[in-house]
Amino acid sequence: MLTTGLMSEDSVVKVRALPFHSDTTASMLAFDDIIGRMANAKRSVSLPHSSTHSSSSSFWTFLVEHTSPQHFLIGMGLAGMAAAWLKASTLGFLGPYALWLGNGFMSLAILVSLCVSILYGFRLVQSFDAARSDWNSPLLSNFFPGLSIVVMLAGKWLASAATFQIGEAVWLFGALFHIALALAVMRHWIVQPGSLDHITPALFIPIVGLIVAPLSGAPFGYSALSHFTFWVALVFWLLLFGLVLNRLLFHTPLPQQALPSLFILMAPPALGYIAGCTLFGHETPFVHGLLDVALFVALLLATMAARFFRVPFNMGAWSYTFPSAALANAVLTNVAFDPHAHWLVVTTGYLLLGIATAILLVVITKTVVNWWPSTISDQL
Repeated sequence: MLTTGLMSEDSVVKVRALPFHSDTTASMLAFDDIIGRMANAKRSVSLPHSSTHSSSSSFWTFLVEHTSPQHFLIGMGLAGMAAAWLKASTLGFLGPYALWLGNGFMSLAILVSLCVSILYGFRLVQSFDAARSDWNSPLLSNFFPGLSIVVMLAGKWLASAATFQIGEAVWLFGALFHIALALAVMRHWIVQPGSLDHITPALFIPIVGLIVAPLSGAPFGYSALSHFTFWVALVFWLLLFGLVLNRLLFHTPLPQQALPSLFILMAPPALGYIAGCTLFGHETPFVHGLLDVALFVALLLATMAARFFRVPFNMGAWSYTFPSAALANAVLTNVAFDPHAHWLVVTTGYLLLGIATAILLVVITKTVVNWWPSTISDQL
């Protein structure tokens, strides 16, 4: 897992004091064990820098050992931003520049997701027990469907950037892959139930992917499959939303490092609005209500801005990116379906797109700045 300053003992102590995933005693002990194994892995790969071959091998081992399912959030954030800018390009915003940005973000999303997938594939082969531990984790397992979400969004993009047939094939693979992952993860919830402290907004990630499927499924002609994933996602979103609120209101609060995951609460209603408009071909009062819910959640989160600014940077910050892009995309979709949209709605859409882009750029910068000095430079 990419975490700031993992390469020093002092920073290990710091990370252990700020657990990201859970605040229960059991989860803290599990997290301590993970950090301990990561520190041991660091020491085991810190070979003498006597040759280029040994340092390259050391760096590769480091990357494989520290690749986490949470890193699929990076591709999700980039793909979500690409979708928002591509929507803006259909409205004539910024002329060809919006299209260039959309294509650039999507290309980067595919590249990053491919790299993370390859690294995790080597992790699966070289450290099968560690990968199995990730899958059995009631928290980390929720991040695996992030890969299939990127595949589905990439399929929609390829339908116009390459050929319709290629895009359709990629989307269909991604949709079926995501349904399989969602079933596996949700089965895990039932077969191996956890505690209330395992109820976090990350539970929505498998549900979000089910809502993403109709965005391209309907245009590709898979109406039945799109309706299936849409309605299943909405039902489980409502159920999980109640569970998450119950945890937040009446039980132990989220640890500070997990606060960015609250942004995920925006994604299901925002994407539900886009998917509903795509499936039905127009707005309905119910579908528009989903957009209203997403905007209300965004306003609620805005009142907590000071809390988010105080959160030390960690990989969970990528939770800001995809939902904020999804909200901007939803408002721009509203503009696209209403040629006489009020100027305030249009301005809001472009303002949200600008805010989402700024958030993404800040998170990218902090990821590079915090990761590079403590990992790459120490391994080369």
